[in-house]
Amino acid sequence: MGATRYPKDAKEAGIQGAVYGRSVVKKDGSNDAVCVLYGIGGDCGKEAVRVGMAMSELEPGSQRGKPVRVQLNLPIRYTLRNPTWET
Repeated sequence: MGATRYPKDAKEAGIQGAVYGRSVVKKDGSNDAVCVLYGIGGDCGKEAVRVGMAMSELEPGSQRGKPVRVQLNLPIRYTLRNPTWET
């Protein structure tokens, strides 16, 4: 999986917070249907989708010993180390 990058627009605007996404892991372990449930702007949602789609070889769910599709929640927190504003 690739590393999460802080989007340039979000960094310049001082945007921080959590993006919540969702994905579906298919029976074969592949990733499908990545979407953002809650975003914070500044292209952070777009980056969360990119990271979610980059995940590969996931373990599917199991029910009665057989692989099944499962929903995977993807919380990604964006925090600036040196915010441009003062508290």
